[in-house]
Amino acid sequence: MGIVNEQLKDYIEQQILPIYEKNDIGHGIKHIQYVVKRSLEFANQFPHINLDMVYTIASFHDIAHHIDKDNHEILSAKLFYENEMMKKFFDDEQRRMIKEAIEDHRASLEYEPRSDYGKIISSADRTTSIESVLKRTHSYTIKHYPDLDLYQMVERSYNYLVKKYGSSGYAKNYCYDKDFEQFKQDVEVILKNKWEFIKKYLEINGIMNLKEKAKIFAINAHMGQIRKSEPDKPMIIHLISVGILLEEYGYDDAVIAAGYLHDVVEDTNYTIEDIKREFGDEVANLVMGASEPNKSLSWEERKAHTIEETKTLSLRNKVVICADKINNLEDLMLKFQKSGKRDFSAFKRGENQQSWYYTGVYKSLIYGEDENLPIFKRLKNVLDIVFNEKEDLYLRDTIFDDNREYYEKLKQLHAQKVELQKLKALCSLPKPFVIEFSGTP
Repeated sequence: MGIVNEQLKDYIEQQILPIYEKNDIGHGIKHIQYVVKRSLEFANQFPHINLDMVYTIASFHDIAHHIDKDNHEILSAKLFYENEMMKKFFDDEQRRMIKEAIEDHRASLEYEPRSDYGKIISSADRTTSIESVLKRTHSYTIKHYPDLDLYQMVERSYNYLVKKYGSSGYAKNYCYDKDFEQFKQDVEVILKNKWEFIKKYLEINGIMNLKEKAKIFAINAHMGQIRKSEPDKPMIIHLISVGILLEEYGYDDAVIAAGYLHDVVEDTNYTIEDIKREFGDEVANLVMGASEPNKSLSWEERKAHTIEETKTLSLRNKVVICADKINNLEDLMLKFQKSGKRDFSAFKRGENQQSWYYTGVYKSLIYGEDENLPIFKRLKNVLDIVFNEKEDLYLRDTIFDDNREYYEKLKQLHAQKVELQKLKALCSLPKPFVIEFSGTP
């Protein structure tokens, strides 16, 4: 079959391949070189194959990806077919076959490629490296879905691999390729353990920030769990809120990571040894300090133990616990304000026992510490609101003295606004939104 025409090769290298600099890294020049090499190798598996055509198909197949990623195979084929220089190298029948092969290269194609040339390019375009596919999906996501947060990026990549390369994936191969078969086996292994997949994704893409890793671990570990006090909300909202709160107060990454992870040992199948292995001794110690060690004891025994043990913890341990209690009580406060009712029915114990527990924890947190620390003062304030029904008396008794009903409605609206603001801080939104409330400030 000979070698590729040098004039054709020179033209493509000088005029066509530089266009790939406009594509994302996953469809750039390195990918094209990879596909060209594999295409020429696979050509040996078919009789009567023209290497010039194979080389051209591989060189053009992704050229329009930067223009329209969803229809790039049609546009790439069109750019080839309308290229005047290509008419000098190929006759009409050859150009038709090249055009069809470029159109047929996508893995998601619902029909089998129309020629051996289509089968060659389709097979050569398959990734055979997990590292490569994770880098490509990350780069592609950043470029085309910039509003996704890190967990959403990882989730998109995971679902992509399942859909394309999983046991029922749509990616097919029409050539003998031992590398692709091994890749499929490797993918099947990594997809079985979601956390191992996440770690691989973070490692390969150089994203090993401790707090981000902890956040994603927590989301994965608590997937499907709901908030005990508010069944309409996923559990992870609480964990992310605790981590964000600690970050707002300027604590370091280890403390923030522990904030995300503080319920993992209590509420999931992961153990403290798992935390230690993934995040180190310091984070494990902080998580352990915020965990109840013996679930077999009664509620009163467990809470009394927590109150007593908290006294002797380090300040770093205490702030993790403090952030957890702040978020619990602030959520409860908003729930009461939204409904206009003080309802503790969602908890194992009623108001008196809850007041005893949270007040006891607060006293243990400030034991031997500066009670004026901002995070401690925030806890004390919400404690007073929830259990002592503290509120702005001037606003209630002076400004709204003659219209208590309107005052209660405004409190409900304010609670709804605060809750929406908190929820907005937890999610990635492509555009800002405005919440407008009218009436007396």
